[in-house]
Amino acid sequence: MLTLPITLNDILDVIRCQHTVVGPKDRSVDGPSPIDTAGERSLTFCNRQGERGSKMLEATAAGIVITGREHEGLCRDLGGRTFVLVDDPRLAFARVLDRYFSVSWPAGISDDARVSEDAIIGKEVHIGPFCAVGRDVIIGDGSRLEGSVTVHDGVTIGRNVIIRAGAVIGTDGFGFNRNEAGALEKFPQVGGVVIEDDVEIGSNVCVARGTMADTRIGRGTKIDNLVQVAHNVQIGEDGLITSMVWLGGSVRIGDRCWLSPMVSVLNGVCIGDDVTVAMGSSVIRDVPSGQFVAGNPARPTIRKE
Repeated sequence: MLTLPITLNDILDVIRCQHTVVGPKDRSVDGPSPIDTAGERSLTFCNRQGERGSKMLEATAAGIVITGREHEGLCRDLGGRTFVLVDDPRLAFARVLDRYFSVSWPAGISDDARVSEDAIIGKEVHIGPFCAVGRDVIIGDGSRLEGSVTVHDGVTIGRNVIIRAGAVIGTDGFGFNRNEAGALEKFPQVGGVVIEDDVEIGSNVCVARGTMADTRIGRGTKIDNLVQVAHNVQIGEDGLITSMVWLGGSVRIGDRCWLSPMVSVLNGVCIGDDVTVAMGSSVIRDVPSGQFVAGNPARPTIRKE
């Protein structure tokens, strides 16, 4: 349970990076605040560089500010407040929030959830109200299903996975054939879904099961709200898939890719490692590793070093 106030030493214990402290070292705070509304009992951060960042630091009344090393001279001139200088202020601040101020999710299964007797549930798992977990599902240690998540039969979820409210994992893929009379007949979807460790899946995301092999989401990848992941998609590790992205069937995405909002990727397209796709782009051809693509259809614009 959080005990206030949080001291400067408490903050330094969790940022896990090299730092320089400028100003009083006996400072403590009661909570985080945006930089423009912070008071003397607040912790905040400044990620801005140059003149804009300087003006924000001059104007804030926050007691402790985590900011970049480029502002060291200004911070020493300001006096009175405490500044923690690091290479990545946003990352350091996020670690403090996560340690001291994040909402806790107690382990256990809600009385309003329905979990199959065949499911294998790991240790310290949270399954929220109105979740439905099907047969032969595996959920690893420390994972969290928020309210109204549906996990269909045969899905495997790794350790420390977060699946937010309303997501559907393992629904049938969209596969049909026209028969001799022109009517549509279902192509059965008999594969599964594998979600590896440390993945986060946002609200109202749909992940379809594979047709025969598994749809797979790689370790550490984060998927925003309202994303469609079709059957047989393979997503690599540590990727960012942002809101309203549509991934067609059998798409392959490499490691550390960033798909911006409202991107669509045509069925069967392969995207290499370390690719960035700009907002609203339509990817209809394979993209080699390391490229930045944009447009409709998406074209390379800047090759990343």
